[in-house]
Amino acid sequence: MLTTTFHLLIGLTALLMPGITLKPYAILLFVVGFVFSMQGTIGLLVWWPLAEMSR
Repeated sequence: MLTTTFHLLIGLTALLMPGITLKPYAILLFVVGFVFSMQGTIGLLVWWPLAEMSR
């Protein structure tokens, strides 16, 4: 759910925020939030089975 929220925030910021100097920083903040939420939740569910299969 959190990764979806960050994806939506990135898209809405890119579409609706006027082209001011704050826009790239807002998008960067949301991308960093997405990466942290992805690696803390769904990312673990991907790497764990891959590690178990390589044994």
